[in-house]
Amino acid sequence: MKKIVISILAIVLTVGVVSSSAYALFSSNVNVSGITFSTGNADLVLYDGGTDMLISDFIPLLNGSNKLKSLYPGFRDYTNVDFYNNSASDIGLNLKMRLTSADGSWGDLNNKIYVAITPKGVEPTGADWHTLSAWNAAPISFGSVLDHDGLRDSYRVSFAVDDNAGNEIAGKSMPNVTFVVTGTQAN
Repeated sequence: MKKIVISILAIVLTVGVVSSSAYALFSSNVNVSGITFSTGNADLVLYDGGTDMLISDFIPLLNGSNKLKSLYPGFRDYTNVDFYNNSASDIGLNLKMRLTSADGSWGDLNNKIYVAITPKGVEPTGADWHTLSAWNAAPISFGSVLDHDGLRDSYRVSFAVDDNAGNEIAGKSMPNVTFVVTGTQAN
């Protein structure tokens, strides 16, 4: 009996293998080719406020002005800048700024000079002001998301000298100060 069952199973398996290998279906392929995936970028542009002058061209004018010369305790002034999201990708940018280098009298001036960034026309409050040392320690966020909408967002960059500074800052200079503003993709 066992031999009969094994023989029947062998016949069924043989028929199944032969049937499935002889069985075919119609099929058709479509080639989808020539597809290109490319990524965009984040591109932050900075202008002198209200002009088409890039900030790199504006800095020599700012240095030549009286805005940052002959500072004294209690000094206050500002300039306006425009940020523009020129990204190839349709993304918003979160803005942060950090002081990355300075020459000269850093040790005498880093905790006496303050910088604040606020929307254009808005006077900075206490929380907006940060010493050069704080700007150097870590990037500081400012403003709202810079949209990719073809418009510039205007900001006021304010400068101040500590009211309580004294002769320890007299005759000091800090040339070649570099700030890096970073626009990072907003979620």
